[in-house]
This record gives sequence, structure tokens and C-alpha cells, in this order.
Amino acid sequence: MSSDPNLSITNALTQACENWWAECRQKGVQQSLIFDRNEFAKGIGHCTQMAWATTTKIGCAVQRCPRSQWKTYVVCQYSPPGNFIGQPIYNKGRPCSGCNSGCSNNLCL
Repeated sequence: MSSDPNLSITNALTQACENWWAECRQKGVQQSLIFDRNEFAKGIGHCTQMAWATTTKIGCAVQRCPRSQWKTYVVCQYSPPGNFIGQPIYNKGRPCSGCNSGCSNNLCL
């Protein structure tokens, strides 16, 4: 959420994603990469969802709301969702080593 009335839609989305990603840098992720109650309690759910290995789609919306003094809100939905207690955020390994459909910029297609 931002209260900057001059923030463009693109910049709002970029800023939200950068803030969500910063959760992991600021609060850390345990070395096992297992999402557990401790990880959940740290408040890093945005970051871990963005990194969740089995999530393949994301849809986001940005809206300025007049009832909240024109604050800008960004909301994203992930499919399939992640952040399941006891499950790995992602598996360590060589980039693209588990890709079935090819690879681009160290990411599966």
C-alpha cells in the first residue's frame, strides 16, 4: 500500500514486488527452505509465495481507493498457491535442471 498520489500503476506494482521480496532479505529464510510455522510467524509470506517452486501463474491488480485518501493497493493471486506448512519453498539445485519445457534466463518455461 502506498499513499503517494503520483505513483503510477506500473511503479506501484514494481514497488510492491520489491517490498515483498525484501521480506526474505530483511528477515531471512531458514537454510532447509521448508516453510514452517516459524517462517509464517516471521511475516515473509509474500516473499516465499513469490519464490514458491510449483507456482506457475500470477495475476495482480492495482487500485487507487478514494475512500482511503487515494491510497494505492496492490493484490496478487498465485496459481497454484503455495506457503504450505511443512513443504519446501523450492528445491536447491542447478538452475533449470528440473525443467521439462526448456529454460530461459535460468527459469523454466
